[in-house]
Amino acid sequence: HIALQHTSEKMLRIMRRRSHTDNDLKLFNTIASKGYALGTDFIVAHPGESEEVWQEALKKFKEFPLTHIHAFIFSPRNNTHSATMKDVINGTLAKERLNTLKSIVEKNNYEFRKKNQVSLEVLVENQKDGFFEGYDQFFNKIKIKSDKDIAKEWIVISQYEVQEKSNFANLKG
Repeated sequence: HIALQHTSEKMLRIMRRRSHTDNDLKLFNTIASKGYALGTDFIVAHPGESEEVWQEALKKFKEFPLTHIHAFIFSPRNNTHSATMKDVINGTLAKERLNTLKSIVEKNNYEFRKKNQVSLEVLVENQKDGFFEGYDQFFNKIKIKSDKDIAKEWIVISQYEVQEKSNFANLKG
C-alpha cells in the first residue's frame, strides 16, 4: 500500500504534496512486475479539482497497476490550507468520481487474480451465509465451502475459481 493521494500533477501541487506521478508510476510498475498486488489512498473532490484536473488525473490513474484502493471524498480539516479553499466540488459529482475510481480498480483486481493464479495462503476469518471467508496474501477476498471448521485458521489453497468480486474454493469431500 502506497499513498498516491492524487494522480494530477496540478492537484498534487494544490494539495501541497511533493510526490510526482511519473515517479510514482515507475515505482508501482516495478513492484507490480514482481507479482505484487498494489493498493493506494486517493482523495477525490479536493478543492481545485476542476473537470480539466479530474480528466488529467483519470487518464494517469488508469496507467497505474492498482488492485486495491482506499478512495474517499475530501472533507476539510480545521487549521489546514485545504480547509480555507473555496472551490468546493458538488457532492453528486464527487460520488461519481469516487465510483469511477473504484470501478477501475475492481476491474484491475479481477484481471490481476485471473493472471496471477498461484497457491493462496489464506487467513480464514469467519463463516457467513454458508461460506467461510478470508483474505489471501494479496489481500483478496476468498469464499470457501468446507465441511471442516476452518475459521481462524491459516490454510493453503491451490485449486480455486476466480470470480468477478472474489475467489472461490470448494474444499468439500
